[in-house]
Amino acid sequence: MRLADSTIGFTLIRRWLFTFAVLLSSHAYSLGMSEIRVGSNLGQPLRAQIGLAETDGIDLIDLKARIASAEEYRRNGLHYPDGIKFKLRVTQETGRSPQIEISTLRSLEEPFLELLIELAAPSGKMSKSYIVLLDPAPT
Repeated sequence: MRLADSTIGFTLIRRWLFTFAVLLSSHAYSLGMSEIRVGSNLGQPLRAQIGLAETDGIDLIDLKARIASAEEYRRNGLHYPDGIKFKLRVTQETGRSPQIEISTLRSLEEPFLELLIELAAPSGKMSKSYIVLLDPAPT
């Protein structure tokens, strides 16, 4: 092997390692959504929260949560919740982890709901699907 060939190979390996290190460092914290907690029953407006993980270094004002489009639902094989208006907002109470609050104004009459939540941050976008089962209200 000639010296020039080994130098080129060494340079390529160094560049690859540098690129890999940069990619790893940019994903050192990975924003995530935890399980959904539902605080309402069938026949009531939806009140639910999804905890957010790994938000260190992210300004919460830069996080935007929304219900995915009908097209995204179709692509993921999910049933779009037609006719339901959702309100989503990212909040954080003092001393607690940030969360996405999900609510509706109208009561939900179906016991089964598929939610596809999109969360956008400056570093990119992620989505996660949830199945919500609403129990009848206690009597």
